[in-house]
Amino acid sequence: MRYKNNIFLSIIFVNMSFFLIFSIYTIEKNLKLQLDENVFLGDNSLNFTITCDNGEKIDNKILSLDNQYVVMRDDLGGYKQYAIYFKGKLNKEPKMIKGRFFYEDDFNKNNKLAVIGKNLKDEIIVKNGENYYYIENEYYKVIGIMGDRKEETSCDSSVYINLDSLIKDNTSFYLQGHYILQSKGENEEIFQDVKNIYENKNVIVREKISENQSPISKILNKIDVYSIENIIKVIIVLILNISLTTIYWIKRKSRIIGIKRAMGATKNRISLEILKELSTVSIISFFIGYLSYLFITYIRDGYVKFYFVTMLAVLGITIITTLIAAGISIYNINKMEPSKIMRCC
Repeated sequence: MRYKNNIFLSIIFVNMSFFLIFSIYTIEKNLKLQLDENVFLGDNSLNFTITCDNGEKIDNKILSLDNQYVVMRDDLGGYKQYAIYFKGKLNKEPKMIKGRFFYEDDFNKNNKLAVIGKNLKDEIIVKNGENYYYIENEYYKVIGIMGDRKEETSCDSSVYINLDSLIKDNTSFYLQGHYILQSKGENEEIFQDVKNIYENKNVIVREKISENQSPISKILNKIDVYSIENIIKVIIVLILNISLTTIYWIKRKSRIIGIKRAMGATKNRISLEILKELSTVSIISFFIGYLSYLFITYIRDGYVKFYFVTMLAVLGITIITTLIAAGISIYNINKMEPSKIMRCC
């Protein structure tokens, strides 16, 4: 039977392909945003805390080590608010819409600078013709806006200020907090240097030990598990629909199958014809659903984001689920006599 005679099956497959693409695309997009959360840090970053007596005068030598490194504080109290300091050149910087990110020369010059995400542009305060962002009870001059003009990025709601402006007046109150350290294979050496600097000065520098986790566990811990569970439920329902639709389609062809069997067609030949027809319908329907998805997202978002993993995953799920359901149905039909097959119609 030609494709034009399978309009109902094609419409069902197109719709299910569309929603499968949407569901898996959402998972891949959220995962990518989570993994890109701090573009400066790798999986081998070192976490540590500094605690000390408030008000005590202490030289903040954490900003004057000889190594090339990136150190950040991530406990400023607000959502995605960080204080950053680095020596050397960053391996990777966030996308910028306007202005620039920090340079090494920006630090230790008694400046209060900030780089903000594009979602925070409405919070900019203009003073004397300059843009400022109010954070940590201070006005920080905005030198750059992060993000992409079209698509969503992990930095859209983030704020970075220069750490040297926060650790000020050599007062321990501003020094203590939670830090993340990243360097090229020298994390432990730099951490020991920090500990040695503050030894016997009523300062406690303690590494925060993370539990041993597999790479997959680390990824799963970074994503919104509740949202992913709901999306997986949708995917399971769609897979079941594909299976039931395929079984229903084959059942409607039972009379034709019975006639062909009665006329001498072999089981293998009939099975191959059904599998070929279903494969053609599912693949064509997938591409129609995928193109429909790209068109709708372009109308909605103004851009098209191509995720190769999503495309392969949906195509694979569609074909495999269809073939499994078809195989079960064909197996059951092939066990029956042609007369019984036609009576089941």
